[in-house]
Amino acid sequence: MIPERFRQYCALQIHAGPGDAFFGMRACLSWQETKRQEVEEAIVNLWGGANHSIPLLSVRSGLHLLLQTLSLPRGSEVLISALNIPDIPAILELHGLVCIPVDLSINTLHVDMQQLRSAVTSRSRMIFIAHVYGARNDMTEIVRIAREHGLFLVEDCAEALDSSQYQGHPDVDVSLFSFGPIKYATAFQGAIMKVKEEELCRRLRKQHARWSGQRTVSYFFRCLKFFILTCLQRPFPLWLIIFILRLLGVDHQRLFVGLVRSFGRHVSPHHLLRKVARRPCLALLRSMLVRMERHLNGGNQDNRTCGMKMVKLLQPLVGSNILLPGLDASSHSFWIFPILVKNPRSLVTKLQADGIDASTGSTQITLVKRTRRRRTKGEEEEARSRRRGEEEVEKGARRREGGEEEARSR
Repeated sequence: MIPERFRQYCALQIHAGPGDAFFGMRACLSWQETKRQEVEEAIVNLWGGANHSIPLLSVRSGLHLLLQTLSLPRGSEVLISALNIPDIPAILELHGLVCIPVDLSINTLHVDMQQLRSAVTSRSRMIFIAHVYGARNDMTEIVRIAREHGLFLVEDCAEALDSSQYQGHPDVDVSLFSFGPIKYATAFQGAIMKVKEEELCRRLRKQHARWSGQRTVSYFFRCLKFFILTCLQRPFPLWLIIFILRLLGVDHQRLFVGLVRSFGRHVSPHHLLRKVARRPCLALLRSMLVRMERHLNGGNQDNRTCGMKMVKLLQPLVGSNILLPGLDASSHSFWIFPILVKNPRSLVTKLQADGIDASTGSTQITLVKRTRRRRTKGEEEEARSRRRGEEEVEKGARRREGGEEEARSR
């Protein structure tokens, strides 16, 4: 029996075991490309069929593919929920679009409907709603706003894949689901795009087929990495590796978070697009299929139960010392359990002393900043003309003042 002081509990769990990672490595070595169509058909049949779903490398890939296909005019505005990972607004901006963030309610983590309505302008073309931390927005009113103004509606469900088997609102144009490293039903990579209109799905598939394929060897080494990480996330091995890293002066949390992130750091935004514009290899598709089938059989039900237990334990402190974002959400899977406190560093130190490896930076989620919209050629010409007019007015005023001064001197 290992003493409790030699145990460390990881705050950032990988929802898979060494066996899942080993299956991925074995799939890299044994599955033949001739079976690709068979595996793809099995996947899409779980998501409404080939006319309504596409397996992808990542949610980032799905957004890039969608924007390539839609070809929205440069300068078009996208109303986006104000919390997301940095890569999402980066991809939107690389396609020449303008991000208009819409605030969330701290109590529900739902977008502010009044602000969403008031943010719509003549340049608005899309609404992009992300369900963050597992708290799912009620999409009914958002769908109504999108239809009233003729806006394309995208639902980012990367953090909302839970035991409810939710597959996107039926009236949303596109829904995106993630099977990335720290998601429920993880295949260590991968995503699904659910598409409402068959014609759009056909165009998306045609564009997707032009992309080059993911190298199987890269997925093999990804699975190897997660085989090691899943072995280390048990209490005693985790305590031991953290102890060694601290002796070496290495920030273990920054190291671990960097290891589990799907695409890591990018040399440039365009480098990100090159990395995500890949079709998933057959081994990844096979892993996704196995994880999906397990998920549809109720593989994630314990997470909501654990989340509700935490809420009950912390309920007496809510309002006085802490805030629990999303506590009043109508649907919550508690993918991440965020806590807002006045002094986060102090709380993290206390939790770590009790064997819980808490962190203030376990996810990439951050505030989305409003894009500085680039002027069109017409707007630039209008601005130059306005400036010339103002300069002429100033010169005229100075000439009049000079004439008055000369008259007074006479």
